[in-house]
Amino acid sequence: MKTFSAGHVTVEMQDDLLEFEDKPTRDAPLMTGSAQAARLTTPDGFDALVGVVSWPTNDVDVRVMHFQSGAEPYKRLEKAGTMNVKVVGDRWIVLVRAMKVNGRDWPTLNRLSWPEVDWLAGGDFKATALEHGATRLGTYVELFPGAGRAQANDLALECPAGSAETIAYLYAVTRPEAIMQQWGINGPKVID
Repeated sequence: MKTFSAGHVTVEMQDDLLEFEDKPTRDAPLMTGSAQAARLTTPDGFDALVGVVSWPTNDVDVRVMHFQSGAEPYKRLEKAGTMNVKVVGDRWIVLVRAMKVNGRDWPTLNRLSWPEVDWLAGGDFKATALEHGATRLGTYVELFPGAGRAQANDLALECPAGSAETIAYLYAVTRPEAIMQQWGINGPKVID
């Protein structure tokens, strides 16, 4: 079991693959996927088992498999905050979005800039992501030329398919860390 920090989040990668039954999408039937799991905890009481789930449909996503404890804002991760992974051959590409308090009383997924990701990570996010297995970071269209116009300039990360550690690091920084830091209330104010 490998353990590392992502900002203030402790990530404990689980060694064994787990079976996980759920709906890959809202309209899909129940399916059993194979999950590479990580236990994520924070100093303020968040504790959840998060899985990088590979579905029989060849889709991959990241979601909370078991919510153990945490304040109300963290409970949003059970229904919101799922991270979809684009499978392109032997690579995974993921949009970099984070939970932010932005006009509502609860956090929602939002676009962000590299300085904002660095603030959430507590340092150089790109360098640390590379240490955890990322192969490239840039805009979505740079990593996936078929990206639609709406997401083309969004931040993205690429890693080898199956690199659950890379994806767990990204998830930890952009989901529970962002909630713990109350991004949107606190943090850098970037003017586009």
